[in-house]
Amino acid sequence: MLGETLAMKKWIAIWITIFIYTVMYAMPVAAEVMYVGDITKLNVRENRGANSNIIRTLPSGEKVEVMTFSSGWTNIRLSDGTQGWVVSRYLSKDKPPDVQIEELKKQLETRHREIEELKAENERLKSESQTLASRLDENMDKLAVIQNAYGSLKDDSRDYLGLKKKYDRLTLEISKKTSRIKALEQRVSDTYLSFAIKWFLVGAGVLLIGFLLGNRTKRKRSSLL
Repeated sequence: MLGETLAMKKWIAIWITIFIYTVMYAMPVAAEVMYVGDITKLNVRENRGANSNIIRTLPSGEKVEVMTFSSGWTNIRLSDGTQGWVVSRYLSKDKPPDVQIEELKKQLETRHREIEELKAENERLKSESQTLASRLDENMDKLAVIQNAYGSLKDDSRDYLGLKKKYDRLTLEISKKTSRIKALEQRVSDTYLSFAIKWFLVGAGVLLIGFLLGNRTKRKRSSLL
């Protein structure tokens, strides 16, 4: 009875150990990203163990998705969906220095291209600015000419309005004087006609009187004879 109890305790201890081992070394990792360390190549195997088949070889700096850790091995998933096992110590959460250097070089090249593009754009804008400045000067000159012409037109307009007022005033005065002259001419004409008629009548009266006196004189002479 005592032996069975000891055997049962032994098996319980074994199962507890297996459970702890499984929890500590085979716990899943939720899509953690790691990188192949600073080595030339890293073999990806079907299963844990150096004797397992190699299914892929990864270069330094390759990004992988970590699935689980187990006994110094890490189950990873590649960008194409392939899964396999690699030695854990060859993985790093940081990118290897050479990969970082290459990325920095690419960034520097990108920045250099951007700077060159900005320089070219700046030169283009400077050229456009100079062209616009030249056109602005031309337009300012044209505006000055137009302003001068407008000023002259305003002066001429004021002169024209003044002359038109004078013309209208003189025209009115001439019209009035013409009317007065016509009235005077009419009066003169009427006066002359009246004067002529009077003198005609006077002359006719004189002739009539002379005729009568002459006729009377003839009669007297006839009676004396």
